[in-house]
Amino acid sequence: MSIVPDIKVPLPDTTVVFPHIANTLLIQWLHFGVFEKGFSNTNNNHKIYELIHCREGNALLWLNERNFLFRQGDWMLIKPGVRHRIDIHGDQPYTYLSVNFDLDDPELRIVLQGMTNPHYRYSQATNHGLLKSSVDQIETMMYTCLHEERSTYDSKNRLVQLTPMEKLQLQAYILQIVSIFITIQANESNKESTRDKEATHKELDIANEIAFILDSNVTGNPSIADIPV
Repeated sequence: MSIVPDIKVPLPDTTVVFPHIANTLLIQWLHFGVFEKGFSNTNNNHKIYELIHCREGNALLWLNERNFLFRQGDWMLIKPGVRHRIDIHGDQPYTYLSVNFDLDDPELRIVLQGMTNPHYRYSQATNHGLLKSSVDQIETMMYTCLHEERSTYDSKNRLVQLTPMEKLQLQAYILQIVSIFITIQANESNKESTRDKEATHKELDIANEIAFILDSNVTGNPSIADIPV
């Protein structure tokens, strides 16, 4: 029995090709961190995208002149060049995951650059089981490395040492997370496009009504009240 009966399966002698799949996901950094109450940093910006996830606690996150209350389970997608900083006011420490990434696919970059709402609340994000699963897998990988003492220190951070297979798995998890947010943004853009088309149709109807009233009152005094809205 076919799982998707409405889709025609290619004939056995037909070769199906997915051509030119050579797009690259660049992962510059992935952080797990904790900030205590009272922490605040200065504005900074990146040349690539940053995706932040609040694991525990809450924070006030500033993007340029806008601020967002960032709660447990929320996500924030920050575009290149956007100045941002964070203030911790809650009583509970703020635990986060962040990844700095970039994509070389022009169409995907257009979708990300068209993003108007960078804040994805817990109520939105929890609809995606793959999102939570990917984050849990990354966290498990981190704890495994720490438990096996596969890490070194620099001046500020603890750097985990991944095996080649773990690096591949980590890229797969992050690509899954990024793809979910690209899908969310694409869906929101489609909704906005639909609303714009509906507004355009309404405006056209009103324009036609105005033209009809003006034509019908060449010698009279037409009123705005004559236009049905």
